[in-house]
Amino acid sequence: ELLDKFLSIDDGNSCALPLSGRLALVTPGYKMIDEISVSPYQTLMFPLKHRKKGSQRKRRRRSASGFSPFLTVVPKSDSLDSITLDVRTSVSICTEIPIKIRIVRVGKFPDKYRQHKSKKNIDLTKKNLIIALRRVVEGAPIVYEKCSINEGDTAALPLNVLDSSHFHALLIQPLNERENNLWRDPVLLTKDFLFNPASIRGVTRCHTLSGIVVRKERLNVHVSNKHRNAPISSDTKRSILRRTAWDTTIQVVPFFLLSNSLTFPIVVRTWQTEIEEDELLWDEQLLPNSSADGMDENLISDEDLSSFTPRSKRAAQEDIHLSSGTGSDHYSQDYVAIGETLRLSGISLREPLFIQVSQHVIASEEVEFL
Repeated sequence: ELLDKFLSIDDGNSCALPLSGRLALVTPGYKMIDEISVSPYQTLMFPLKHRKKGSQRKRRRRSASGFSPFLTVVPKSDSLDSITLDVRTSVSICTEIPIKIRIVRVGKFPDKYRQHKSKKNIDLTKKNLIIALRRVVEGAPIVYEKCSINEGDTAALPLNVLDSSHFHALLIQPLNERENNLWRDPVLLTKDFLFNPASIRGVTRCHTLSGIVVRKERLNVHVSNKHRNAPISSDTKRSILRRTAWDTTIQVVPFFLLSNSLTFPIVVRTWQTEIEEDELLWDEQLLPNSSADGMDENLISDEDLSSFTPRSKRAAQEDIHLSSGTGSDHYSQDYVAIGETLRLSGISLREPLFIQVSQHVIASEEVEFL
């Protein structure tokens, strides 16, 4: 027997629900997805369609990120008579180290980084792209923040970020015993930047400096009963593209790994000293970040203005990103047992890394490093 009512489930929470094989999902601002077949074996993606808000509603254009709004439903079998459905967006973050993430809404890029054919898109082939990204995120308003993601955990990107008409950037801060680690270089949350289909060297360098690896998987898209009996296109490639979609994972990896293959435990000391930022290549003035600088008013939809996270609702203009921690030196001393691997967090790839190794001994004398 189906439960003839809807239950509200907040982000990160769960709810027990008796089912008879089918259910419906409702996401605020989008049409209801019904007639969902529950399968304990197959992961499906569900396209989201916007609700129409009267004839006066402005025509919505493609999101700035380039991603279409999808929900990914991942079944997990708990026991013989129960299934857990993990419902998330189609872009998620998985990490191998403890991190803190922050998403900011970036303002106007300099004209030199705009494409000639379409001024709304960013030209990723321009030089010094990473410097431009560092500049535009400084002082940008924060729209989402998660203070702690442990090793092996996954966090999905908010739907209002992926389906927004503004550009957004992801910032990653490794967590360890230090209170003020460096923020890694920003990641532009657009499909072209993450997938890098043209293998642009500057974009690949940005991925390296941010410590991310982008993985994507083609998954089946849920087909409603209304379109299930539609004729299949003779073009096989076109038919596959229509019935499948990309599920994207941003994998956060450590910058430095040190494995102990010796027959005794060791102590590793690492440090970095601050060097002067090479930003003399920047030939543009620092531009102020505002939510609609240089944006066409027709691109600003009702969802963009009203669907920020609770953090941004409380302090829309007060919560801004500042690169705190970029002026401190790095120092750590770690014990590495036999066969273990040390994962260093909080270091920068733009500065030299110094390493000292010593055998770990239990003695009253001070350990001398090699």
